[in-house]
Amino acid sequence: MFCYESKHDRFQLVYKLPKSETEGLHTPVSYGFIDDNNIIWLCNQRNIYLYNSLTKATVVIKNEINESITDIEQIDETHYFIGTDVGVHYAELRNNVLALSPCEKLDTLRLQINELFFHKGSRKIFIGTFQRGIYVYDLNLHKAFHIKSGLIDVSINRICTFGEKDILIATDGAGVYKMDVDTYRSEPYIVADFNRYNAMNGNTIYDIYVDNEQRIWMANYPIGITVRNNRYSDYKWIKHSIGNKQSLINDQVTPLWKTKRRPMVCHQQRHQPVMSIVPNNGIRS
Repeated sequence: MFCYESKHDRFQLVYKLPKSETEGLHTPVSYGFIDDNNIIWLCNQRNIYLYNSLTKATVVIKNEINESITDIEQIDETHYFIGTDVGVHYAELRNNVLALSPCEKLDTLRLQINELFFHKGSRKIFIGTFQRGIYVYDLNLHKAFHIKSGLIDVSINRICTFGEKDILIATDGAGVYKMDVDTYRSEPYIVADFNRYNAMNGNTIYDIYVDNEQRIWMANYPIGITVRNNRYSDYKWIKHSIGNKQSLINDQVTPLWKTKRRPMVCHQQRHQPVMSIVPNNGIRS
């Protein structure tokens, strides 16, 4: 795990999983997550490594789920929903002990989970799946159900808030949808338009982020980054440019990390993850 030092414009190694504990694992870290307590979760099928970014201490706990963790969403200081390749689990982390809590409505859902999103205003968990659309778990009613929309057989890559009552849904092949969190009414919001210059240029959206100026950043795989500003009709494209060190290293952007100052980008180069920073005047590695 590396930490970016803005003063020196470099990445510093802060933690490395013990080699003895990852031996034989094809994927030493299958998922990473930063919770509201400044704890970084590094997960694999055997263990969960909890790295405290303030104290630099690490605690190793057994992965009691015994499944490959694909996403984590924090509800309050100690409670989490954990998505895996076969379903969703409700858990409590207290004193470095992860305890699973039975949840009948969720435990019966056998789904490959791509994304979990907690909408605080409505107290609903939106569950994005692989090729099964979106499910919702209502914490007020303790009910889980499938949303019958145009996304029934679509893979969901990312969900983010968009105003008080709407969410944006990034999909694998259907562009970006907008959904009302109360009525569940959805509509295509950003889709490719190849007949217009400087329009949306792809429908495979790996990640999406709405900044403080309400600009919508999209990891538009494998084209680069597309930025939409609703105040203007044209889209901004951020791509690799040969010889330009301020451009993307390549256009295969996967996730966008959100920091207080700027989005961060991860993309693939020769099958290895590469980190880049998005400054105000472009993107640099």
